[in-house]
Amino acid sequence: ESARDKIGNLDGVMIGRSTFGNPWVIKEVAHYLLDNEVWDSKQLTFLEKAPIIKRHIELSEQFKGGRGMLEIRKHLASYVRGVHAAASFRMKLVTVESASAAIALIEEIEQLERDGVHAV
Repeated sequence: ESARDKIGNLDGVMIGRSTFGNPWVIKEVAHYLLDNEVWDSKQLTFLEKAPIIKRHIELSEQFKGGRGMLEIRKHLASYVRGVHAAASFRMKLVTVESASAAIALIEEIEQLERDGVHAV
C-alpha cells in the first residue's frame, strides 16, 4: 500500500533495505500494484521460506564465490529474525564461511521448527 501511495505517476518505487531478510516484500508490492490485493509475507513460516533461503545461499556462492558468502551474511542474519534461539543462530550465520555451513545452520533451524520448537 505504501508503494502504491508513493508511486503516483512515477515509473517505479525503490524497495531497498526492506528486502533484507524479506525478499518476499517484492512479491507483496508487485501483487498489490498488479492485483490491488494485499499479500502479506509475514504469513510464511520459516519452513516455507527455507528453500528460498538455501537457494539464495547457493546462488550467492555460485556467482560470487567467497565474496558472495561475505555479502550474504547480513541477509542470513535477517532471515532468522523471530526463530527459536535467533541470537545464537545469528552469531553463527554472520561468521559462516561456506555455503554448506550456512545451509547446515538453516537446516538445523528447519528441524527445530518441525519439532515444534518456536521462539518465545
